[in-house]
Amino acid sequence: MKLKQVIFFFLIVASVNVFAQKRSLTEIADEAFENKQYITAVDLYKEAYTKIKGNREEKNRIMFQQAECYRYMDDQKMAVKTYQRLVKAKYYDVQPKIFLYMADIQKFNSEWDAAEYNYK
Repeated sequence: MKLKQVIFFFLIVASVNVFAQKRSLTEIADEAFENKQYITAVDLYKEAYTKIKGNREEKNRIMFQQAECYRYMDDQKMAVKTYQRLVKAKYYDVQPKIFLYMADIQKFNSEWDAAEYNYK
């Protein structure tokens, strides 16, 4: 009887391990972002960004999420810096809001010429 219980236990453990999937850093960061845990999310996004190789689209998405974290945390300097990197990467084709967000921050900081340029 005990042998059957032990075998049954090992079968359950084995099946759980087979079907369990390890969540990626990006998925965990996305969940933190959705839960408005921006400090946690930005750190996870930074780590995830360094681990991604060869997938420029995903790296740019992660960088955009980082910029959004900075914006929501009111770290304007890092937000603008990250948005500018996204402009260089031409991510505005995917997220044209980059210019609006950058211009809003620049306007708030009385950087009128830069804000006007980005609004246009």
